[in-house]
Amino acid sequence: MKKIWLMLLLVALGWNAEGATLSEKLETLMTAMKTSIKGKTADEALSMQGYLAALATDPKGESSEMDSVLRAVITTNMDPTVQAAAKAVLEQVQAEKDARLAALKAQLADITARAQKAVQEAKETKDLDGLMAELQKLSPNRQNLRDQETQIAVADIDRVYRDLVNWQDYLAYFNSGQLEQARQSLERLSDRDRTAEPSLLPRSEILLRLAKVTPPERSRQRPSSETEKAAPPDLTPIFEAVKTLDDLAAAAQKARDLKNVDTYDLRRLSLLASRYSDAKNGLPVSIELERDYGTNRWTPGLERLRGMVLMYLLPRYLGDGAGQPKPEETVDNYLKRIFADAESRSDLAMLQRVIQAQLTVRTDLSKPRSAMRVLSGLNQEIAGQQGMAVISYQYALKEPFDIIPATLIGVRLAAIKKANPTEYEAAMKQYFSLVAEKTGN
Repeated sequence: MKKIWLMLLLVALGWNAEGATLSEKLETLMTAMKTSIKGKTADEALSMQGYLAALATDPKGESSEMDSVLRAVITTNMDPTVQAAAKAVLEQVQAEKDARLAALKAQLADITARAQKAVQEAKETKDLDGLMAELQKLSPNRQNLRDQETQIAVADIDRVYRDLVNWQDYLAYFNSGQLEQARQSLERLSDRDRTAEPSLLPRSEILLRLAKVTPPERSRQRPSSETEKAAPPDLTPIFEAVKTLDDLAAAAQKARDLKNVDTYDLRRLSLLASRYSDAKNGLPVSIELERDYGTNRWTPGLERLRGMVLMYLLPRYLGDGAGQPKPEETVDNYLKRIFADAESRSDLAMLQRVIQAQLTVRTDLSKPRSAMRVLSGLNQEIAGQQGMAVISYQYALKEPFDIIPATLIGVRLAAIKKANPTEYEAAMKQYFSLVAEKTGN
């Protein structure tokens, strides 16, 4: 198995049986484009320079936008030398993407096989640390994940990692005699979708271990005073005692000192305290508060604290120009106000940050493809790739999404058309060509 994925990795890194590497083919294309610019109009030359700049920033072809750049070059350039060179690069880029995906899948299969054996043999939490470190290194840059197959592979990596986290929790609780918490960790494993592969343990094995940590009287007898004490304590008084963000650390410590505390609530409270502390002490600001917590809803007490922390973090995350929240303003209303202000000023960078913040802090969003396309369009505009931005915006219009008003997309398209009419028309032709190719018309 290891020989297979090493060979695939060689291909992904640019090795080619025909001898020409991606960097060599890309150099040929860029030389042809520079020569071709001399005979272009001013608008056409500007577009070509934008494409050259985009290609130069991604010599390995790893960006999710590389395909779009190459297809735009092929569609908008009538020079046969440029077209042939662009097609050669496009084929190489696709071949290397396929090789990277195959290598990713092969490595994941290898790690999963070892993990399935390791969880059976592990006695202590540290026995799984090596595998978890491998999975963290294996996961690619998620900003470049657009194709469905790679997203599925990354979801599998996350699934194996979460299973290992739960198994570590089980071992830690079991070894320290905290059988109720060990039982909860096993239940999280048994309750997850077992049809989703890869799975580290058969459900029958998890149920067998569950039986060992579940007292027989739990289901047969009315709760005794001892089992009543084992019920998760109500953390509401601790949440209500938090009046300022500086109270979070003490609240988290009080919750940790309690027995049989709800795992989700404790982790969330600890994370809120950590995010605030990091930002206050000058560390990079993170507004990610939902990771690894599944579909469990935030309790009202924690939701209030979450809002307080986000109101502290968001102005720092958004940066200069965002301003502070107004008294009594909610997180949603604050982001909408900053969005409207950025839109009125055509501040594309701020619009990007606000959209990304909305995608991060909201818990009711799924598959926000339209928002991701708008983010790509704004990024392409900032990079001077107006034609590619037009295509991204047009695709976004096909997939309505509640945090992105259609008026924003209309304004951006109108601005590009006014400033770069030739490039706009060429991009629209390419867009309609791509739609026709996809639908088979």
